[in-house]
Amino acid sequence: MIATLKRLAAEAAPSNPLVNPVLSGVAVTCVVGAAMDPALTQRVQYYPSHDVVARPQDLAVHGGRAVRGLGGRVAYFPSNTYYPTGGTLAAIFRTPDPVAQPEHYMNATSFEVEWLTDAPVMEIGYAPTVDRGMRVIVDGHYATAGMILPDKQASGAVRLDFAGIRKCRHIRFRGRGSIGFVGVNVGPGDMVAPASQTDVIRVSATGDSFSEGGRAFAAPVDPDGVFPQQLGYWLGWRDVRQTAVSMTGYVSTGSNGDVQTFGRMNLFDQIDWWGFTPDVIVCAGGYNDATYIRNRTRVTGGHYTDELCTPALVAAQAVRTWQKMRDVAPAAPMFVFGPWAGSRGPDAPIVSVERALSEAFAAWSDPRAWYIPVSVAPLSAESWIWGRGNDSAPRHDGNSDLYTSADGTHPNDLGGAYLGRRAAEAIRAILDAL
Repeated sequence: MIATLKRLAAEAAPSNPLVNPVLSGVAVTCVVGAAMDPALTQRVQYYPSHDVVARPQDLAVHGGRAVRGLGGRVAYFPSNTYYPTGGTLAAIFRTPDPVAQPEHYMNATSFEVEWLTDAPVMEIGYAPTVDRGMRVIVDGHYATAGMILPDKQASGAVRLDFAGIRKCRHIRFRGRGSIGFVGVNVGPGDMVAPASQTDVIRVSATGDSFSEGGRAFAAPVDPDGVFPQQLGYWLGWRDVRQTAVSMTGYVSTGSNGDVQTFGRMNLFDQIDWWGFTPDVIVCAGGYNDATYIRNRTRVTGGHYTDELCTPALVAAQAVRTWQKMRDVAPAAPMFVFGPWAGSRGPDAPIVSVERALSEAFAAWSDPRAWYIPVSVAPLSAESWIWGRGNDSAPRHDGNSDLYTSADGTHPNDLGGAYLGRRAAEAIRAILDAL
């Protein structure tokens, strides 16, 4: 596996969608209803509809597990455990059964469907959603410079017109959250075939909202704007699954004392919901543990006494979590990152958790796991993100002004790209030393 990872990283560094020029010679539009091309009569769908036989064998899925929604014809791809208010599948499944179909209690993040085709014109069917963008990659190049934004009111298609030029192309359709995938429509004599799945690396990217892709003030959301997907491009990993859940950590379940947040669990318990055995594990937790209220006791006058989580407790639970990951994937290389800082400085609680995790990891001593420190010193350029500002309220005391979004916590698109590149550089340095 290490040899494969080294080769893929070497191949991806000079050539991936992040560095390749935007594709030329293609017209990209979104079409709805009567504007869709009636001549594209060959419809290749993941799930069948009343007049279409499904051909999932021709469509490879990355980023999550496929489930059916909206009358059974639309595919969604959940990857993590968070279902409740704000969970993007809540409006899709009216009567989910958590026993028979536990994946319906999961949330979708970034996903990809890929195939080969020689069609000079095609339409990629989607089911719309609010504030979620799409991407199309053709032979390793983005088809557009920015996101493709769907019509929010009706199902439609992304139309790719190659000006009559027929050649075999590798198509990757990428969406986010509750964007649903219907299928691809091509002409009656056009070829649609499966893309090779050789060297597809399946990654569990676990942690908190930094890995999940959460951001309070971002619309629309780019499926490639989050650091795990950027990391995947730089290292040649094609199936990166964002198994992370916002507000959680090694100890944190997002509840903060007696304020319960339905549907979340800590990283240790989330592992049971992965539903696959990863080839590689990327774990980045600890941010929410640094100030997590482990116990809240109500006292007179409506006030509370809070018992905060200690770095020692976080470290002990982290070791349990890492060991459970190892038990699930005995051969998988594991890359553990320290806690992110957002615009917190990093402050003393974050730095204390970083140090506790680093020491506990060294004592755990797994030969197939590596620790990558992130927030090593307060208000210092030694940390990946430092300073207390954000892109809407700069403080001019670090790079957080540039890389942190207006919510003051999560990376903006530029920050996601920066963290993805730095994470890839750190992992590549580890691989190069082996």
